Amino acid sequence: MVSDPWEVGTECGVGPFSGTVADYDTTRVLVVLDKPIVYRGGTYGAVVGRPRHSTHLDLDLLATSDVPMNLVLYLGCVSLAEDGTAPGFGATGSIRGFRDRLRSHRTE
Repeated sequence: MVSDPWEVGTECGVGPFSGTVADYDTTRVLVVLDKPIVYRGGTYGAVVGRPRHSTHLDLDLLATSDVPMNLVLYLGCVSLAEDGTAPGFGATGSIRGFRDRLRSHRTE
């Protein structure tokens, strides 16, 4: 779910936006969206989330609860190594259902 900037909600809806967890480490998660979000002329297909109220990811909490996140939606980010270098925009929102859509690999 994306709650801010509010323009995302008016242009795309607030979600939930489904996707697959492509990668994660101890502080962030990369989600590849099933259907990209078109916003202000860009097509954003990946989201990196960092917990807003913690310094690490709690996998059990993510499996069962909406976890507030600082989000970056990316035009082309396909790995955590590209986080912060690919074109994108910042947002706030939440991520839930982490284990349901988890791919088999993980970054330590």
